[in-house]
Amino acid sequence: MKPPAAWPPAAWPPGHGLADHRLIFLAAKPALLVLSQSRLGLLMSVFERGAPNTTRGGGSRGIAGRDMTTEGRGENMRSLVLACDEVGERLTADELATVRASGQLPAWFVPAVHAHARELRRQRRGR
Repeated sequence: MKPPAAWPPAAWPPGHGLADHRLIFLAAKPALLVLSQSRLGLLMSVFERGAPNTTRGGGSRGIAGRDMTTEGRGENMRSLVLACDEVGERLTADELATVRASGQLPAWFVPAVHAHARELRRQRRGR
């Protein structure tokens, strides 16, 4: 069993020879995890944490109510990861050098990823 990964990585850069898009994702990952949690999902997870398992034998099978919220979170995270890759292509050479050296993203990056992810979700729904 692998130990859980440190989020964000304890040391920067987290590894040698990583591609720029991977470094950008690792630098943005903590913000993306927060953004992937929808308001409704956040509210549901608060209620579900306090609720007992309602399915007979659910506790012994490891079934929890959080499955509904993690499913929505997964869809949001997929669009955020794709948006992160696409918006990452807009970084200048100086901004990329800063990400490589320290893991610091420009202030405009995460809001741009969030907006682009929303647009990707709208396109996927056909709006």
